[in-house]
Amino acid sequence: MFLNIGIVKAELPITAQYPDKITYNGTEYSLNSNPLEPYFEKNPENRPDMVSTALWRGYVGHFEIIDSELYLIDMTRPIGFYKDEEGNSKQRWISIYKRYFPRQDKVKIDWFTGILILPYGDLVEYVHQGYASLYSHYLLLEIENGSFNESREYGFED
Repeated sequence: MFLNIGIVKAELPITAQYPDKITYNGTEYSLNSNPLEPYFEKNPENRPDMVSTALWRGYVGHFEIIDSELYLIDMTRPIGFYKDEEGNSKQRWISIYKRYFPRQDKVKIDWFTGILILPYGDLVEYVHQGYASLYSHYLLLEIENGSFNESREYGFED
């Protein structure tokens, strides 16, 4: 039940979304939550423009837990496509972080209190809506005013 409540609280746009990213214990995970959103809700004039229906918030936040604190370390957005060496089309991304935080190498996300949902493992069910796809495992990180409290791990069946 704990896991389902967290997923329901996540924004659920109609199109599947590019997730924010977080590095936790040296591993990068996708996030099923958007810890930068409270900042843009309080500062709507700073919100990046929507770039596609797959990125309604206009950015992908890159976060990291450093010394038990949640930090924003980058913000990126897609700017087009290119062909890789095999001729496959790939999305090109650029950093927009310094536009929003020009004097800071990293920003402590001290306004965020809640659960960060990190899905990982096998994709159990793809759902083309927001963060509704289901994965075999989840890490849940409890954050209070930007400080990491604890993590819990759940399997899909939990």
